[in-house]
Amino acid sequence: MGILIQKVKYIFYKPWMMFFFLFPIAATFFFGFLFEKQQQELVIPIAVVNEDQHHFSKTVVKQLKNEPRLVVRETTASNAEKLLVRNDVDSVFYIKRDFQEQLMDEDWEETIELWTSPTSLATGVVRELVASKITRLTTTIKASNRVVDLMERRFGKLSESNQLWNEAYEYTEKQWEPEPLMTIDYRDNGDKKAKEREENIDFTSFLGLWSFFTMLACFFTSDWIVKERKKIFPRIQTMNRGLMGYLLQSSGANLFFHMIQLTISYFLLVHFHMIDSSPTMFIMMVLFIIFCVALCSGVASFISHPGTYYIAGFFITFLIGIIGGSFFPIGDITPSLAALSLWMPQSFFILDSASAVNYSVFLILVSVILWGMAIWRLKKAK
Repeated sequence: MGILIQKVKYIFYKPWMMFFFLFPIAATFFFGFLFEKQQQELVIPIAVVNEDQHHFSKTVVKQLKNEPRLVVRETTASNAEKLLVRNDVDSVFYIKRDFQEQLMDEDWEETIELWTSPTSLATGVVRELVASKITRLTTTIKASNRVVDLMERRFGKLSESNQLWNEAYEYTEKQWEPEPLMTIDYRDNGDKKAKEREENIDFTSFLGLWSFFTMLACFFTSDWIVKERKKIFPRIQTMNRGLMGYLLQSSGANLFFHMIQLTISYFLLVHFHMIDSSPTMFIMMVLFIIFCVALCSGVASFISHPGTYYIAGFFITFLIGIIGGSFFPIGDITPSLAALSLWMPQSFFILDSASAVNYSVFLILVSVILWGMAIWRLKKAK
């Protein structure tokens, strides 16, 4: 325990080490609030080609224009194609001529075409938004048709069917304001992790940033392995406690240092309502720290030059951060990497309790392997 205590004192007495203590906390909140502000001000430009020009298509266009996150340009098909090629709009929605007729016949398949380009980034979000507007229309129309159908079954053909339909339509339309009477919260077990990732905004903006900056800080505070391996480790091997005891206690001091940072970060994130207060979440963050320290030790055992170690640490942190979704869901940009991102340590924060237990075993196993490999390599190093 003597080595561990001395290392802890060394860490907290060095001003430059305190920088890496405050760095993950300050960087997480600074960039987190910055990204939140940018997201609130972000608008998505789209073009709408309305070939139908009837009431329902105009209603859809009007509702899209009322969306604060959209900038809608209503234009012709030829001009919309030019805008898309020049990247002036993210996507184009082409409303076909028979749009209203199809909706009235309760045939809402392929009523709107979506035009995209390889640079379209927000297509999925806008597509769901447009789909919600169509769903609202189709639901209202279907309800109105049902009312007229039931009345005619009971009383026969009515002369005022059109008036009845319009009254039913207006009544049903009012049920959507200020919010629908019924909403559905569902989970698709087949793609449960992907949906949880998509729905958890806090993960991307704050926990994701915290995981990135914490891993980066762990790499910088673990550089003692590279610096001491040639000068101190050979002498340590001749002592009674040996190199393994020295490595474990020194790494334990580094781990203790980051645990304090983790605790402060956790309570700040809870205080500002960035995450929910949960013992499970705290334990997940602890396991993430353990994995980071083990990863840094494993990487350091392969490298003997500090400059190379810093470059490798930044590259590995950046790569894991991008694939793991620390900044944005990687599946929105490259769907082929969506499955890979679920194996990154950041995915630990968006799992349910049952999945978290299984993944925690996997993360602990990987950490033990990294620790064992680091100790084995450093004991063999000359």
